[in-house]
Amino acid sequence: MGTPVARRVATRGYTSGLVAIGERNHYSFPRRWITLDHRDADFTMRLGPTSELPLPDDSVHIVYSAHILEHLDDATISGVLSDVYRILRPGGAVRVEVPDADFLVDAWRRSDQRTLRHFRTYRQKIVVDQLGFGPEYLEDHLTPSVRLPTIW
Repeated sequence: MGTPVARRVATRGYTSGLVAIGERNHYSFPRRWITLDHRDADFTMRLGPTSELPLPDDSVHIVYSAHILEHLDDATISGVLSDVYRILRPGGAVRVEVPDADFLVDAWRRSDQRTLRHFRTYRQKIVVDQLGFGPEYLEDHLTPSVRLPTIW
């Protein structure tokens, strides 16, 4: 269901009231959700501190975002969440998922190979093989050579 016409039908003309930020149309996300990502989505855009989500005020029942915020700087997070509030209807809901840093750091400190292997396998099978991202995505999230956020 990748054609724009089919997507508009599935999302009731992009008015289903369900928005998934950071989900592409080929991610097997439920079709009735309006997707927003930097490519291959109903609405394509790069998120920045002054980004305005392409939806009217008070038009969305639920906003869902998984594993996006940890990739954004503080100003962008603040801007995006402010705009999510703008598009959310009174009584609407937001679900944001981010990695459990304490869990991952603890697994790394304990050399919990079972847990670390799970994430390596996932990155290989899904992120690289299925979604076609480059081999740099196989790097552990906990590799010390990664530039740490400025808050650390």
